[in-house]
Amino acid sequence: MIPRNYVYILLIFLIFVFFQNCTQENNTGTILEEPANYWHKELDVDLGAKAEILEEGSNLIISRGRGENIKGFVYQKIRNEWTTVDSFDYSDYPQLASIGNTFYYIYHQTHHGYYRPKMFKVIDGIKSEIILPALMWDETDYVMWRGMSVVDESNIWLAGQQGKIIHFDGNSWKKVKNPAENLERNDLSKGDLTSIKMIHNNTGFAVGKDGMVLRYNGDDWNKLDAGRDKYLNSVDIN
Repeated sequence: MIPRNYVYILLIFLIFVFFQNCTQENNTGTILEEPANYWHKELDVDLGAKAEILEEGSNLIISRGRGENIKGFVYQKIRNEWTTVDSFDYSDYPQLASIGNTFYYIYHQTHHGYYRPKMFKVIDGIKSEIILPALMWDETDYVMWRGMSVVDESNIWLAGQQGKIIHFDGNSWKKVKNPAENLERNDLSKGDLTSIKMIHNNTGFAVGKDGMVLRYNGDDWNKLDAGRDKYLNSVDIN
């Protein structure tokens, strides 16, 4: 007859062997395999601002630049290679938006141009400027655009400082009345809109300072009650 102590020792040994086998199976299984998709570094940019995906294999990045000497850039990735589309002196609030294989970008001449915005359209590698209306923040400085939304080439919306909203129909710009617009101008920083998103021609949203939320119904922009007075930075709808 086997002593009881040996039975206990044998049982503990078998349990130990069992767990060792399980551990080895886990270590050689799929748990530690390198995932098929993972984040990796693509590009060095100074104060990157926005990124867009044009289509599979074609991505966009716009950066602000830094200080007086480091420029901002627009980069496009085509067939796994990044190329420079444009460069510019440091810009506050550069904007980037795309539709199909066409993209648009805006930068502001912050240091040497009274914040004047410049807008460009790029299609099939050909760049052309879209002249923006001269809307002024005060007697010398221009309004800066904080948000851009492109429905199609004849339906582009911009929203920016002092509650300004403008619409491009493919030929010309029109300033659009809305409840956020700072008409009295006693406080020049009042009413700033920070983001705009159009779902289609007849529906869109814009947000900004002091909990401002606007909705477009196809004819007018109307203020919605956000239930808060916090600074809203961005709006997006999928």
